[in-house]
Amino acid sequence: FFQAEDGIRDDLVTGVQTCALPICEEIRLAFEKQHGRPTYVTVGMMSPRKNHALALDALDRLWEHDSAPALVIVGKYGWRCEEVAQRIRNHREYGRRLFWFESVTDDELDYCYRQSTAMLTTSFAEGFNLPIVESLSRGTPVLAADIPTHREVAGPFAAFFPPHDPEALAELLMHPEAALRRQQVRSPATFTWPDWNASCREFLVRLLELETESRGERSSVDARANPSLSSCRAA
Repeated sequence: FFQAEDGIRDDLVTGVQTCALPICEEIRLAFEKQHGRPTYVTVGMMSPRKNHALALDALDRLWEHDSAPALVIVGKYGWRCEEVAQRIRNHREYGRRLFWFESVTDDELDYCYRQSTAMLTTSFAEGFNLPIVESLSRGTPVLAADIPTHREVAGPFAAFFPPHDPEALAELLMHPEAALRRQQVRSPATFTWPDWNASCREFLVRLLELETESRGERSSVDARANPSLSSCRAA
């Protein structure tokens, strides 16, 4: 969604306009109280593969400094992450530079994306990772663990880091601009993603291509199986 000045937003897929709803004060203050500090958002249900512990390990190396970044976690608790969940809720920075919102509206999620320095995804396994597309579509940079899925979805529009190296991530979080330049990351302002119409067209074109290829292969097999028929056709 894009936010218009009059409080009306446009859905990128349908083009339907809807009125934006007020943002929860707790979410708004999570960003406003940072006073210029970099603030990252990570989005997704908490599960082992999301690797939230890596973000905490990296930030624990930085939080002794007052200028160190803040992290806003958005997503419900999933499974097998009791230790990480307790670590977050009992952390000395919880409510100061560490936040966890388990339930947000679409407008609040949109607000988090737009207010963030970048969207951070530390997953070491993914099927797609929609927040990458959601973030880039709003003009927000992406910092992503270097796994094949993230490379495929984000391509040249993300800065990548090793998925099991908190030191490397800490350096990236403190100096994101340097990493974006070094990795020659493209501006999210130039990012595009196909809508449903474009996706359907691409799907149908590919089906026709596969059918054409299949017919060609069948003709080739028939010719090899019956050389006399092929000779007759040639004649």
